[in-house]
Amino acid sequence: MLKLDDDKYRAKVFEFLPEELKEKFSGELEKTEKIIFKIIKERISKFSEIDEMHEIGEFNYLFDKPEIKKEKMIFKDATCESTKNILKELKEKIEEIDEEDFVAEKIKEKI
Repeated sequence: MLKLDDDKYRAKVFEFLPEELKEKFSGELEKTEKIIFKIIKERISKFSEIDEMHEIGEFNYLFDKPEIKKEKMIFKDATCESTKNILKELKEKIEEIDEEDFVAEKIKEKI
């Protein structure tokens, strides 16, 4: 599986993507495709796991805005304002990461 070149790997992944997920790609295929293929390549050992990832919602955040409760974002004794500042700083750091480097290891290094 990992021995496939990028084009063959993408084709194989796309073959295993559920139709529902393919439909969600329609508007932003190129951008989302790069992200989703990196996620899949990092996490699976066989192509059939793609459907499992979809079933448990591993790709939802790419298409759906998350529901976040403010009170759950504040850590222990932190204030709302300090949490807001930390999140703003994290957002800026994440936005600095090049698309081709947008993998867990590089993100961890950056933040």
